[in-house]
Amino acid sequence: ERFMKVILGNDPEAMKFSINNASKDLGYYGAMAEALSSPAFVGQSVRQTFNAASNMGYGSQYVPQIVEFLALLQGKNKD
Repeated sequence: ERFMKVILGNDPEAMKFSINNASKDLGYYGAMAEALSSPAFVGQSVRQTFNAASNMGYGSQYVPQIVEFLALLQGKNKD
């Protein structure tokens, strides 16, 4: 619900958790999965996406704003 408020309502304040923080937490998840010899394909992919966004200057943006980064990769504008 909060994610959709950002996307549909253009309200980045609806979910205040940065892409950098999410990437860090996914790193913890990946380390835990590795320690348990458990696959974490989706988590690894999402973390790679967040890291790419961070490298392109989106790291301090809130997680739902990843949509803007993904649109940029596709050569599209979110609006």
